[in-house]
Amino acid sequence: MSADDPVRRADELEREVASLQRRLDRSLGEIERLEQEIARLQKLLEEAARKKKRSTAPFSRDNPKPNPKTPGRKSGDQYGQQTTRPAPLRVDEQIAVPLPPCCPHCEGQVNRQTTKAQYQEDIVRVTLVRRFDVEVGVCAGCGRSVQGRHPLQTSDALHVGQVQIGPEALSLAALYY
Repeated sequence: MSADDPVRRADELEREVASLQRRLDRSLGEIERLEQEIARLQKLLEEAARKKKRSTAPFSRDNPKPNPKTPGRKSGDQYGQQTTRPAPLRVDEQIAVPLPPCCPHCEGQVNRQTTKAQYQEDIVRVTLVRRFDVEVGVCAGCGRSVQGRHPLQTSDALHVGQVQIGPEALSLAALYY
């Protein structure tokens, strides 16, 4: 063996160690970067799982305004024009509504100042009684009884079931019950 061999071998080993050290440093840096990425993705996954369990409105945002305006119409001059339905031209029923004998809050005496009108419009169904004059006859061929039929009749009964509930009342009852 020559004297250069151990020196050269030591140099080669030192270069190899330096190369391996650089690879190790790169690998450790890559591992650290990947661990940070894993932590970031786990945080996102947990946040998504929490959001899935919460029932939020479709307009909900992640970052709400620090000082939001109060919802609804604003009072005062900014409200806009106040409107109401016009008073009806015809009144079918007029009901007097007297003051209570005493104040409901403090039970003090109440002094009448004025009377104001309030209107209520309602749709009223009227009971309609129909009379069907059903013609009854006998078949000349077979001798069986035959009777007329109208589309508004709900039954063919003429004796026991001669008073019946009409089709609109039946449909109204079916709608609500």
